[in-house]
Amino acid sequence: ILAIAHSLNNEPLIISALVNISIQSLAYEQIEMLVASGKLSDKQLWALADAIEPIDMDRIMLRAMVGERCFIHGIFNDTETLAGSLSSTPTAGRVIVAALRTSGLMDIDHSSSLDVMEDYVAYAESPTWPLPAYLDDIDNRVPRICIVTRMMIPALSSAYRASRQCEARRRALLTGIAVERYRQAHGRFPAQLSDLVPQFIDAVPLDPFDDQPLRYRTEDAGGIIYSLGADSIDNDGRRYNDVGRDFQDDTDVTFTFGGLQEQLWPLPEIEETYYGDMYGGYSEPGEEEVEEPTDAEPADGADVVTDPDNAAEPDDTDNGAEQAL
Repeated sequence: ILAIAHSLNNEPLIISALVNISIQSLAYEQIEMLVASGKLSDKQLWALADAIEPIDMDRIMLRAMVGERCFIHGIFNDTETLAGSLSSTPTAGRVIVAALRTSGLMDIDHSSSLDVMEDYVAYAESPTWPLPAYLDDIDNRVPRICIVTRMMIPALSSAYRASRQCEARRRALLTGIAVERYRQAHGRFPAQLSDLVPQFIDAVPLDPFDDQPLRYRTEDAGGIIYSLGADSIDNDGRRYNDVGRDFQDDTDVTFTFGGLQEQLWPLPEIEETYYGDMYGGYSEPGEEEVEEPTDAEPADGADVVTDPDNAAEPDDTDNGAEQAL
């Protein structure tokens, strides 16, 4: 899975960066289950850490932002793409583009788009959290006459939030691997993450949301490593709401051992719905259960079936033949 994610590292596109993040997240879910199972050898754990360590989310996002700037710049020189974006009718779209070019409004629009994307690229070179508010303030920063810029440049904070969440998961996972290696070597969890240095990790990873060391604690049921998440609020590793039902996207990013997460904040049991006896015990939702007819209550429109030994002798009439059948 990680190899598929790595294949997208050099693609200068926002969509490629987001797909990369999604694939990484899928891999991290699998790796966390493997590590927490306690069944991997030290050599296998080291190999996993070696595969995760080189991933550079900041570089991936910088490349994506530079690529996005080039992409938007190219659109302003592509009359057909502009025409298709500005009108559902190609001819009308070309007329609008020509009018914007002749009036000089297209040049103003183009310049505005480059200014906005330059800010995103500059931020990508030295990212911090939270994301500066002015980056997403397109409505106030871009004049309403710049219709192409306002249409083509989306609010990119969601992409940065996703990249930070992924980076927090990666760092928590690397720390979790180091904790498991320590446990195998010493027969117990470390008392604090600094115990892992320098044998298992070079330094305690920082939380990408506040630049402080990742949080860690142990309890009888296991251990938990966590980042504050995008809301920058310390929820003690909590990932679910008060009723334990909805996953909170912006809350703590965790790595757990020994099922601690489920014991502290369990998800509710889902009641199984019984749909009847069709299809091996279940019918499709919305289908009514079909009751089998009984001797006392024959199905509507069905002929009465009598005991063959006591069946009436057929006569020569059609009615008698029907009854026999």
